[in-house]
Amino acid sequence: MSTVTQGYKCMDDTYQRRRLPIFLILLLAFSIRICGIGYDLTSSSLSLSQSVVENVVIDRTIHFFMTGNPNPAWFNYPTLYFYILFIIYWVYFLFGLIFNIFGSTNDLIDQYLTNPTNFYLLGRTINVIFGTMTVWIAYRIGERLYSRKVGIIGAFFLALTPMPVIYSQTVRTDIPMLFLLFLSFYFCILIMQKGELRHYIFAGIIGGLAMSTKYPAAVIIIPIFIAHILNRIERGLRLRDVINKEIVIGLLLLFVGFILGTPYAILDGSTFIFHLRSMYSQINIGLAQADENLWIKVFKDYLRGGMTLPLEILSICGVIYGLYRHKKEDILLITYSLAYYISMVQSTFHQDYYWLPLIPVLVILGVRLLTDTIQRIHLLNRHENLAIWMTAIFIISLGTYKLICYNYARTQESTRILAKKWIEENIPKGTKIVMETYGPPLSPTRKSLEDEYKRRIGPKGMTVIYLAQRYIKESLDDSIEYITSFYDRRISLPEPEISYYLFRTTMAGYYPMDYYKKNGFEYCVITAIFTKADVKEDFHDVIEFYQLLDNTGRLIKEFKPNFGRGGPIIKIYKIRDGSEITWHFSRSDLSQV
Repeated sequence: MSTVTQGYKCMDDTYQRRRLPIFLILLLAFSIRICGIGYDLTSSSLSLSQSVVENVVIDRTIHFFMTGNPNPAWFNYPTLYFYILFIIYWVYFLFGLIFNIFGSTNDLIDQYLTNPTNFYLLGRTINVIFGTMTVWIAYRIGERLYSRKVGIIGAFFLALTPMPVIYSQTVRTDIPMLFLLFLSFYFCILIMQKGELRHYIFAGIIGGLAMSTKYPAAVIIIPIFIAHILNRIERGLRLRDVINKEIVIGLLLLFVGFILGTPYAILDGSTFIFHLRSMYSQINIGLAQADENLWIKVFKDYLRGGMTLPLEILSICGVIYGLYRHKKEDILLITYSLAYYISMVQSTFHQDYYWLPLIPVLVILGVRLLTDTIQRIHLLNRHENLAIWMTAIFIISLGTYKLICYNYARTQESTRILAKKWIEENIPKGTKIVMETYGPPLSPTRKSLEDEYKRRIGPKGMTVIYLAQRYIKESLDDSIEYITSFYDRRISLPEPEISYYLFRTTMAGYYPMDYYKKNGFEYCVITAIFTKADVKEDFHDVIEFYQLLDNTGRLIKEFKPNFGRGGPIIKIYKIRDGSEITWHFSRSDLSQV
């Protein structure tokens, strides 16, 4: 064998060894995410998932098949992810044509309305892939900014961090947005280090696509601009020369990328603007503000729950260490983190997943601190890699344990499925039941679907929801055309053998008990998603409803989640006959809603 051939073989073996760790980490990330994607799915319900977001995302995608119109006429979310799902479902439809499962798109739609399991599994699998690729991007960012070691350990942490894993198992826009956001961020690093035009182009286009997946990705504007300024400073150029063609092109391409993913923001601009305004004006109706300071709650609850305490402490110390070092790499990461944190903490409505875009950056900063610290301990020089990996395993062990428990619970029947089976075995079909959001996925009778459709269509073609003695016109959530197409199709399908007359509502307390009794409802299913602390004080009539239900209703069955079972707490009440419950607030005739 020639010397040249031996050299190439040696280089190839070295390359393979370098690739093996990240390959194993990506395999770990995929495996931990793919477990449990069948959670909460059965084969006989019109609405399966406990997650309202999942139901909305898939409903909106299937609506494209119903109408043949790519304009969603609804912009609570931008549309890129809907189009990605549409392509996936279209490929699924083509396979169905080949194997004679489907004869037309009508068969696809009917399958979704009667047995949507495959649609949820396809969507969840796509998000598992996006989540796994986000781990790879974290590796590339850590490697490019600091070292390969930081990249590898950072990817290992992100592979096992609870919040990104959990949301990779659902059909949501958060994880695809996270992938595109940090892919754009990677090109921001290249802007800072090299400043070539192509880096501005990729950062802008991909950043725009991230924004077209979920609006908060607009924060990418900050790292693009900061990376550009840092590059200018390193080249010794004056700050007044900061505006050049590269940054202008990069920022313009953000807009282009957004329009590529959400073209009807331009083509149907008036609807887009209306929904955008309505979304932010109505997002917090009926829910209380946090009693404690949100600036602290983010760290105390959301990040701690999503990262676990050891990793959160390491990450916060990593931010402090980055501020102390204030190298250009640290400045880019920390300015992004601060910009996102400050912008999101101003919002009036919060969920843990709002803070997903902070986690990869915090993890990388924490890992940088970890590696630097161990490298400075001279006694560990001979065993530096072992010390780093042992420390990393210790830090992530709590998150790993949490994920093992979580994934085990997702392989078991949830409280929703258990409640569904119990009701079908113990309550006669056709019974009138009040059902809160996240309740057991029972099949509704045709009559209950018809009446539900009438309730949802209010005056002047707007959907109306009755909340605390006032109407709120909510055209942002439901257009008449969208509602009608789904209800018409569902009503036309054969009625399931076991079905119930369901009155489905977010909170049963939105309606007086007398209304339910007057209309013959026998049972009330409460999911305990919202508690007294979640409801604003001026909604005290809602609070009183639940107090009266506890005092006068008969609790006949309760299902609680535990170590090996997921789902909400579900309580099934028998509503007593009689007039012992009196409602103290005058309300409009709800039968007209």
